[in-house]
Amino acid sequence: QDSLPACDHCAPQDCQFAQWGQWYDAGGCTGICFRHRALAQPNNECGRPCQGVQEDTKPCIKTSCAPSSEQDAMFSSWTVWGPCNEGQQQRHRFIA
Repeated sequence: QDSLPACDHCAPQDCQFAQWGQWYDAGGCTGICFRHRALAQPNNECGRPCQGVQEDTKPCIKTSCAPSSEQDAMFSSWTVWGPCNEGQQQRHRFIA
């Protein structure tokens, strides 16, 4: 009896994020700081994509920019989701 030929087997390579970068100020008196993380390893066709975000934000008001009275930051609406790139999609919003 002839044996069947071996099928191509995909060895899963799951996505992995790199460590978070340093926080940096968005500039001016926006009151927002950002940090990013890159993909340390993208997933292959049978691996799992990364779960989570590549950009993080937090409030960070410079003393020189602090308003005399509190004022909430205003954001634009989220943009539409961009195309998939290495298993990730992005969308953005801006300080209005």
